[in-house]
Amino acid sequence: MIKMLLASLGVGGAKIDLVLEQEEVRMGETITGEIHLKGGDVDQSIRGFSVDFCVESQLAGIEIKECVCSIPVTDEAITLKAGEERTYPFSFTCPEFLPFSYNLDKGGIWSFDDTQQQVTNTKFYFKTNLDIALAKDVKDRDTINVLPAGIVKNFLEACWRLGFFLRGESYWGERYGKAQSFHLVPRGWMRGKFDEIKFVYIPSRTKSEMEVGFEVDRSTTGIKGVLYDKLDMDEVKGGHIFSKEDLATVEKAEETIKYFILEKAKKLKGVNLY
Repeated sequence: MIKMLLASLGVGGAKIDLVLEQEEVRMGETITGEIHLKGGDVDQSIRGFSVDFCVESQLAGIEIKECVCSIPVTDEAITLKAGEERTYPFSFTCPEFLPFSYNLDKGGIWSFDDTQQQVTNTKFYFKTNLDIALAKDVKDRDTINVLPAGIVKNFLEACWRLGFFLRGESYWGERYGKAQSFHLVPRGWMRGKFDEIKFVYIPSRTKSEMEVGFEVDRSTTGIKGVLYDKLDMDEVKGGHIFSKEDLATVEKAEETIKYFILEKAKKLKGVNLY
């Protein structure tokens, strides 16, 4: 009786664990794994279990958490015996046109050195839910790195090839139009010409084009710096649409973005591009 009571409170009860075969998935591709159930100290009635695919981020100190989709695994009611182990296959095709996330600890194209502060906020994870009759439900959380695809992938890789690194990004959530913003800092080409470029776009609208809002910033000092700042001459803002043809390949995207940056940087007061 005591064991049953404790199990109903989650102590010594059934456990669930989602084991993924990979740590990252590209949008539109499939990730697989297994769901492991293990009985606790007593027999328990399981009403079913499911997996939620979720995203979280931070925007100006506001925490954003959303469920992208729910993945039903089984609603079959079973009795899980004490100590019994069961395994279920898991497969999930990642939706396209999501905000991207990068696990920076693993490097990749956005790897950076320790002298450069970098903040990436957006994370995806699977939340596995075990529905236990007359007991506290059990949950398991597993993070997954979601890589961009299509023209967004080409855009980001082209920026990296041009010598930019990702300083920070945020997903804005449904309340703010499901946009994603990211900041790129030059560390090769254009280094010293300006400080950073900020982009904001809506991932769900990148099937045939990539419409962005942008801001090119340049830090200035001294009397000239104060004047430029007062007159908004130390930044250039606007909107731009990159077509599917502009970003058809990484090479084409690199050419397009380089021209775009040069044209915008010309409008910054006091910047010598050559």
